Amino acid sequence: CPIATMRTGAATWAVLALSLLVVCSAMDVEYSYTGELEVIAITTDELVTTDKIFMLKQDDETRYQLTILNTTLESSLQSGMYVEVFPVPELSHPEAYQLAIDDIVILQGGTPKAYDVGADGKPYRFRSAVFLVSICNNPVLSSVAGISNFWYDSATSNPWTAQGFFQTCSNKRVSFASEDNVIIPGIKLGCSGTSRSGRVWDATKCGISEIFAWAEEAEDAATAMGWDVSKYQNRVIVLPKNSCTWGGLGVVGCGNSCYTWLKGSQGNILDTYLHEIGHNLGLQHSSTPGVEYGDMSSPMGNCCDTPRCYNGANQWQLGWTKAIERVTGLAAGTWKQWTIPAITVDESAVVQIQPLWAGAAGRIPTYYLSYRSPIGYDSGMRNGLADRVHVHIYNGSLYNSMGYLSELRAALKASQWFNITGISLRVRVEGTDGEAATVSVCRYTTGVEDCGDGLDNDCNGLTDKDDPQCKTGAVTGACVKNGVCEASRGETPASCPDDCPPVCGDDFCDNLRGESVANCAADCPGRCGDGVCDALRETWANCTADCKPPPQVCGDGVCRKVLENSDSCPADCCPAPVCGDGQCDAFGGEDCNSCPQDCPGSADAGYCCGSGGASLGCTDLRCFLYDYACRTTCTDSEAAAITQWPVGVDPPKSPPPPPKQSPPPPKQSP
Repeated sequence: CPIATMRTGAATWAVLALSLLVVCSAMDVEYSYTGELEVIAITTDELVTTDKIFMLKQDDETRYQLTILNTTLESSLQSGMYVEVFPVPELSHPEAYQLAIDDIVILQGGTPKAYDVGADGKPYRFRSAVFLVSICNNPVLSSVAGISNFWYDSATSNPWTAQGFFQTCSNKRVSFASEDNVIIPGIKLGCSGTSRSGRVWDATKCGISEIFAWAEEAEDAATAMGWDVSKYQNRVIVLPKNSCTWGGLGVVGCGNSCYTWLKGSQGNILDTYLHEIGHNLGLQHSSTPGVEYGDMSSPMGNCCDTPRCYNGANQWQLGWTKAIERVTGLAAGTWKQWTIPAITVDESAVVQIQPLWAGAAGRIPTYYLSYRSPIGYDSGMRNGLADRVHVHIYNGSLYNSMGYLSELRAALKASQWFNITGISLRVRVEGTDGEAATVSVCRYTTGVEDCGDGLDNDCNGLTDKDDPQCKTGAVTGACVKNGVCEASRGETPASCPDDCPPVCGDDFCDNLRGESVANCAADCPGRCGDGVCDALRETWANCTADCKPPPQVCGDGVCRKVLENSDSCPADCCPAPVCGDGQCDAFGGEDCNSCPQDCPGSADAGYCCGSGGASLGCTDLRCFLYDYACRTTCTDSEAAAITQWPVGVDPPKSPPPPPKQSPPPPKQSP
């Protein structure tokens, strides 16, 4: 059982090596690999869900993609761990850098970086390099001046910069100095090549070979220009628009160095940088129930390029925001109250509730209460989320979150309350003043008030004789929780969310109870790219990503200027696909059935690349990994060869055939 790159030199490693050899002998494992683990989160253009890629980087920088057969191991794996993996021979292809593993030994824990004030009392120095990379004469869409405008405070009058984000949201625990965070332009790569680790790459593809080769060649080019790349732990690779189906990639957690990749116009959006760098910091996506990117209060969710810090749970996870109190026990029928400052006002600004009364630690998630006011770097908080108390759940421990998403459960304004039924807890917002919120919680035991025990058994704020259940006659102003919204009692969606459903038009996007841009655009503004055409704000002219073109345009074989391009209508503005060219052109109708030479998958395999066309044909991770090329549109150079016709002008039609001529008259008799 040879160990490929075992580290030695310490007694601890000697013991580990001996133990592993014994284990190997017992398991009769034929071979193993050691190296540093890299966990990559893929942010798709559709922002629907996230795939993860697990990579093993050996000491010589050779990288293998890992298929982890025992998926229960995934949540415990972090970037930066030094591990030994045991491939299953019949399922692994080392020559293609692919290893299928069913066992992994953590030789050294991947202690994530503490992005906090150090022992010397100085802030953590964030160091990054942004590489502007053009590939195969395809220019990058970003510039030093453009990125500087939202990168450095000194470069712009815009106060909402990356420098301002780290300074403010970390409560000065992280510094983001211009000399530590550089932008490197002028990197030009060819159309194909071989990476320093020996992997062949092609600019028309977007597999594992390509993304790491582009990073390695960008670093080599920068080094040749005189840059000392080793100084920068976080490395951002900004690519031109290409056939990659993702908008961004980010390594989750960071070892000695870590990568982020951005594509096309995403390189000009600060929110995208903060999202992908958030993965480097160890953060997962900010979600709502059933929607992985649903928490719009954080750059780790799906929202907008407006200033806001990470959510309360993630701020605590990073050590940027401290807990006012951690509650593990709560007497039933009694209320507990705090004044919670806004996240941008005070560093102690979350309340943690670990409800041990409801189950064993670790099985019940911890709840986080925070107040988000539209001041400071939270000034971009959207309506329905600003000036509200947010209730999140998150089940990771500090700095160790690789397998867990944070989830927004409620955003409550003054006088609203929220029942957490699984732990019998009621959260009530007594009031807000723009800088702090007064919040009370109560653990209820029953929906019926005991009229003589001195406790608020149902946690409706009324005890014993003051509770309407202990009186006769109609009583107003109480939430009865009978499933009926009774206006005569003063019940409203704000005062009695248990009985009263959300009301479209109340200027509150209650997405936790079903409101969305699809069914209530008045309360829930859409964002171009969210897959829903917001009829109040979006049209085909200003959001081709969500809104359909005018009738009888896309698909008629004519590429119309302004209305159509290779992204919005590849059926008209891209050349017809060629089966056998090594590219699965989903936009042109190729799939695993019509062109199995180019498109992997089958009904038996459970996936079919290309099936579903431009919108769905390349969403399966297997369609663009392993050096396959699955495309949802063509390249700009291919599209440029297609003639575009002005709106309202039809291309010339073929002339009609000439009319048949009459036969010559018969000859006359002499």
